[in-house]
Amino acid sequence: MSDETPLREHVYQFVPGPGYPGRLARAVWLGGASARVMLVLLACIALAFILPNVVGLQLILVLLLVAAAVEAVRFATMLRVARRGVPATMTVMFDPFGMRYLAPDESASFAYHRVTDVRRRGGFVFMFRDGSSATVLPDELCPPDAAERVADGMASLASFEADVEAFPNRATYGRSIVSAAVRRELISLFTTTAGVGGAAILVTGMSAAAIMGSVFVAVITVAATAIWLAFHLLDAVSASRRWVGRPVAAGFEDDFFTIAASGTTRRRYSLFDAFEVRGSIAAIRSASSGEWQLYPLALFPEDVRARFAGVSS
Repeated sequence: MSDETPLREHVYQFVPGPGYPGRLARAVWLGGASARVMLVLLACIALAFILPNVVGLQLILVLLLVAAAVEAVRFATMLRVARRGVPATMTVMFDPFGMRYLAPDESASFAYHRVTDVRRRGGFVFMFRDGSSATVLPDELCPPDAAERVADGMASLASFEADVEAFPNRATYGRSIVSAAVRRELISLFTTTAGVGGAAILVTGMSAAAIMGSVFVAVITVAATAIWLAFHLLDAVSASRRWVGRPVAAGFEDDFFTIAASGTTRRRYSLFDAFEVRGSIAAIRSASSGEWQLYPLALFPEDVRARFAGVSS
């Protein structure tokens, strides 16, 4: 059974129960509605303009199947990641100017002024930081008074984080990392859209030629899909470009490594199962999610790369 224990004022500990991964996956899944909204909009456009046409009805069916398939795959992936990545215990400390997160295999900290938005949704608190993925905490680790402490500190510029200059290995994020991140996002969007769309066509027994038989259907489908892809791509470009020129530093211990940028994270090497050298970029893959994290290669001396599993040059 889950347990939440206040250790002292503004310090909370949580032991996830067996139902926690599903609860986390549902909250994160429900948070990203843009793809669902766009697919439903496509279906509505087809329904409004092409309802008398058999091809239009088939298109609606295809779109609905695509929407259902995308969401099913998305939720299954999030549930798999949640089951693999949930720590045995979690502790969060809300200091006067920043937050610290502690788990057996990783820890993180960041100043409140790095937070751009705080939202409570589905039993979790989502803290969004500029150019970074959201920090997601269960309500047990971030009760209302703690969330207010974060919100109040968002306007503060008080120093809290580790000094980048104190780390022996330093670099700056360059445009090559931005380009690599954008390419990764584009490939992911294209393969997901094409793969799930093709599967839906096969399921309905409808040929691509039949879909394209109507010029109007073709124009609407291609234009709407392009808009959807462009929306996600521009969002990825915008988020990545914020990192260009930012300093980043790294420190290495026997079992852990630390990355200091907009915040500080300290993780076990065993949380990653692959390390690849891609030109001037170091790519390390999360063992739980399969996601590649990109950093300047200069941060990782050759003698520490072997500490990551699956090293490839």
